[in-house]
Amino acid sequence: MMRAVWNGVVLAEAPRTVRVEGNHYFPPESVRREYVAESPTSRCVCGRGWPATTR
Repeated sequence: MMRAVWNGVVLAEAPRTVRVEGNHYFPPESVRREYVAESPTSRCVCGRGWPATTR
């Protein structure tokens, strides 16, 4: 199980991720939306089409 943790809070958790250039990308349904927000300025499609949004 892969987890993205920040300050002790699990932001995302999934049985698998897609690794691109050393970075792990989580499927959208694994992200805990209460801790992240969509960005109007920066968006790309990475890995196998899973969106990655920067803040």
